[in-house]
Amino acid sequence: MTKLQAAREAALVRLRPVLMTSVATVCGHFPLTLVSGAGAAARNSIGITVVAGMALGTIFTLVVIPSLYVLIAKQHQGEEQGALSEGFDEANTGRDAIPEPVEAGAK
Repeated sequence: MTKLQAAREAALVRLRPVLMTSVATVCGHFPLTLVSGAGAAARNSIGITVVAGMALGTIFTLVVIPSLYVLIAKQHQGEEQGALSEGFDEANTGRDAIPEPVEAGAK
C-alpha cells in the first residue's frame, strides 16, 4: 500500500465521524454568535471562537494532516495490512492466562 493509498483510505474511514462531530458542534454553538441582550458580547465571542475553531480543526484533520503524512512518511514495503495483528492474535490465544471463574461457596 502506498502512502497516498494509506492517506486516502484513512481519510475515507474518518470522514463521516469527523464531519458528524464537527457539524453537530458548530450547529449547537452557532446560535451563540447571533445572541443579543445582556452578556451578548461574552457569549458572542465564545460562539465565534468555538465555531471558527471547529471549522479550522476539521480542515486540519481532513486535509492538512493527511497531506503532511504523504509528504513526510517513509515508503514502507513488505508486510500487508493486518499481518502484525494476525501474529499478535496467534501469540495471545493461550487460555492459561485467563483464570477460571470461582463459584460462590466453592473451596
